[in-house]
Amino acid sequence: TESGWPSAGEDVATIENAQAYNNNLIQHVLSNAGTPKKPGTSIETYVFALFNEDLKQGDETERNFGLFYPNQQ
Repeated sequence: TESGWPSAGEDVATIENAQAYNNNLIQHVLSNAGTPKKPGTSIETYVFALFNEDLKQGDETERNFGLFYPNQQ
């Protein structure tokens, strides 16, 4: 599963919300709570994406799923 939250582009797409989402995702994965269908099992999760994609076409939110800016900040 890939998962993420945009940091810009819409009202709820903020750096603070993206940080909260990713922190909660990491806590859930590390807890081994599993999923509703498979409770108590570990899950594999991929964070989408490491860097924002400034050159990607489409909505602004689609360019802002990265944990970091392209300049590595």
